[in-house]
Amino acid sequence: KKGPRCGRVKYLLAVPMLGFDSSKTNGQDLGVKMRSLLGMLTRLAVRHDVDVCLVSTNTVKLAAAQSCRRAEYVWHDLSSVLQEKGKRLANLAKLGRLAVFVGGGMARMTGAPNWKDALIRVAIDCGFSTDEVGELQRLQPKDIAQLLEARCGRADTVRQVLRYLDPAGAVGLVHCILASLPVNEYVCASFDSMLTRASALAEKDGDKRIGVMPYEATRRWQLALNGHADFVDSISLTGNTSNKPATASSGVVQALLLTKHVLFLGFRLQSDDTMHAILDSVQRARSGGGEGCGRESGMNEGGQEGHGGGDTDQDNTVESGRDGGGGGGRAGEDGDGYHAGGDAVFSEELNSTLLQRLPNTLERELWKQINTITLEPHVSGQREGARTPNGGTTSPHSADDEMLLKQHASRRLEILLDFIALHSRLFSSHVLNGSYQGHLSPKEKDLIHHLEVLVGAMRREMPDTNAACSSPSSSGIATRVVHMLDRMFRRIGLV
Repeated sequence: KKGPRCGRVKYLLAVPMLGFDSSKTNGQDLGVKMRSLLGMLTRLAVRHDVDVCLVSTNTVKLAAAQSCRRAEYVWHDLSSVLQEKGKRLANLAKLGRLAVFVGGGMARMTGAPNWKDALIRVAIDCGFSTDEVGELQRLQPKDIAQLLEARCGRADTVRQVLRYLDPAGAVGLVHCILASLPVNEYVCASFDSMLTRASALAEKDGDKRIGVMPYEATRRWQLALNGHADFVDSISLTGNTSNKPATASSGVVQALLLTKHVLFLGFRLQSDDTMHAILDSVQRARSGGGEGCGRESGMNEGGQEGHGGGDTDQDNTVESGRDGGGGGGRAGEDGDGYHAGGDAVFSEELNSTLLQRLPNTLERELWKQINTITLEPHVSGQREGARTPNGGTTSPHSADDEMLLKQHASRRLEILLDFIALHSRLFSSHVLNGSYQGHLSPKEKDLIHHLEVLVGAMRREMPDTNAACSSPSSSGIATRVVHMLDRMFRRIGLV
């Protein structure tokens, strides 16, 4: 029996949402059927200790599923403090005030190697001897890349690196969740195209597809700091930025930090001169040109953070519902038995938030001007050889102990992002679909009644709304409102 892929602690089952075609209901209420399906999947997840991801690209079906989950699902994996912080971030996204900064750790959640390991693998493929590979292990990644380019050529080296870091067709669950957020601005430190690929999976009109700045002009965009796999010439493995507008990229990041609340994930708080300078300049601007606060101004690009992901799709652009029955489905577990991370109070005045797998109190002390949300499952006495999250025992500071904690924290990262995505949208496109009446709340049914009354009045007063809009005697504002309502009602199927 094979274990879960990509370092997961639980198997992730992707379940397509079949049997919800509104034209083939045979009188069956799809709202009742949806509630029954979600309940069955939750029980299955608990019984078999797995995670389940319900997948569909149909907006109406997923709106019904997400609405049901929001009303009935109990988030045992997330403490009340984590849920409160998640709702704050979801509200920022809903208001259009959230931007996302994605580090290389997110690609690792699909099983991709880290940056240095990918370069070592390329060196082996290119015929480096065993002794040379051993020497490469002691070098910095940029030095390894420079040696590879000297022996194999730049183009071939980039192609081989992307083969490991951006496998064809690979999309992570976390990328699909991120792409589903009502966010228009993303910054990525890795080369891969997983985020843009996830946003395009279910998009027919391309309106929600994430383009790559500055090569594509789209409403939603991703700034690839180090280049992007879809534009190979933009990639610099050795850190030579002569082939890309590095200064302009820094300006974009500065603008986001000044005008948005930036959510960082896939990072460790460690020294990086470029990002440190950006954050210092932002802090100077915020303080009216005074002294910068160094590390206290935010966080940096730094190393990769995150491990143990999956490859299933999520909400809106690729919408899905996740029922994490397994480890988090233990109803008797104290939800506050997990680190909430950072200060007890989430501050929206700070301009960024870090999702961090393991707690580091000294780093939080250095980087005071950032909200820190720690996702590690907290077990009393964990560092003194106490029980691990799966019930075993470990020796103090063991590597296996830390890896297991990281894997559980990576799973909780996906669940928290799913929670944020769920609470950042209204999910109402199923409300006016007659097939989901059994799923509606009393308020939603009351809304439908008032809308039907309004539609009836419009049709009686202005049977031809197009003619009304073109009438020179009509009020300009009134006709625009009528025209807008008519288009809306036609789109949702009321007329």
